Amino acid sequence: MRKVWRVVLVLAFLVLAKWGIDQRFDSVVSAGFHHPQCDKVWAHRGRIGTDPDNTLSSAIKVKAQALPGLELDVHYDPARKNFWVVHDDPALNDESNDTLESYLDALAPGPMGLWLDAKNFAGLAPWDAVAAADRLASLLQDHPSLSPVYVESRNPFYLLMLKQRGVGTSYLISPNVRHNGVAFWLNVYWMKWSYSWGPFDALSMDIGRYNDKVAAVFRGAPLTLSTVNDEARVEVLAAQPEVAAILTDQPFYEVGRCR
Repeated sequence: MRKVWRVVLVLAFLVLAKWGIDQRFDSVVSAGFHHPQCDKVWAHRGRIGTDPDNTLSSAIKVKAQALPGLELDVHYDPARKNFWVVHDDPALNDESNDTLESYLDALAPGPMGLWLDAKNFAGLAPWDAVAAADRLASLLQDHPSLSPVYVESRNPFYLLMLKQRGVGTSYLISPNVRHNGVAFWLNVYWMKWSYSWGPFDALSMDIGRYNDKVAAVFRGAPLTLSTVNDEARVEVLAAQPEVAAILTDQPFYEVGRCR
């Protein structure tokens, strides 16, 4: 009999938790951050077409062609207390990398969206994460014309530090669309709770993780999606009101442009 009551209590707790998370999620979505409904297609890794990834020259070309926004991969360097723009670990080749500050100086002034993939933020020690949040907030405050800004990380605790400093945030999620059982739903509700707890400005995910089921689960939450290189799909996604930004490697930047 005790086992039966334990099962009943566990099930009651799970039902109550699900209800509470859904209520909080719906409340956050209904009062959500305003995202532009055009100019959503941005340059992946700060480049156009076959230009090199994460280079200052490519970013300057993006600005010169008046693209709506771009994404950059950044690493925080605790020793130098600065951010490097590079996809992989900058410790291997510091001398060839540029600082985020140099990019921001080159891109501003002028309206442009900025998506920063904070590559190592989730793995920083807490004291280094505080220093990184302070540094990034200071850099962005010095360049207010760059907007909207999404700083992406899968660590909600560190993203909250940025949120508290007025920095735009996008919580990186990885829903496993191949699973339909308990593991899938536990993962979904952890992600919904984490997003709502922020609350953060958007959810980020790889386009390979996005389908009709995921869209229904997170309906209404602003989405930043990477990387979409099929023009027809870019057009469909850009027309969806919940999609805030789309990264592409292809010259599809006129899709959904503000006129």
